[in-house]
Amino acid sequence: MSDSPSYPKRIDVRSLVSGRNREPYVTIEWGKQKAQLTPAEARRHAQIITEAADAAISDAFLISWLSERVGVHDGVLAAALTEFRSYRIAQEERDPVVAEADREADRRE
Repeated sequence: MSDSPSYPKRIDVRSLVSGRNREPYVTIEWGKQKAQLTPAEARRHAQIITEAADAAISDAFLISWLSERVGVHDGVLAAALTEFRSYRIAQEERDPVVAEADREADRRE
C-alpha cells in the first residue's frame, strides 16, 4: 500500500498549542488529509495502530507456523485465523482498561 502512487509515503505528526484557547493538540497530515486531535485522542489512535501492528505480526506467525510446521492447508488456515482473531477481540472486550477507553472514545464522537 505504501508503494502506491496514490498514497503519500509520509505521515506528519506535530504538537501545537491553540492560539484561540491555549489547549494542546496534535495535528496529523497524510497528503491532503489533515486531523487535529486532543492528546488523549492521539494517544488512543497510537495505541490502536500499535495493537494492529502487533496483531499483524502474530497473525503472520500463526499462519506461517501452521502452514510450514504443521502442514495445514489454506482452507483450514483461513478458519484458524478467523478463530484466532475472534479470540483476540473477545479478550480485548473483557479487558476493563480497553473497554473503558472504547466507551470514552464513543462518548466523544
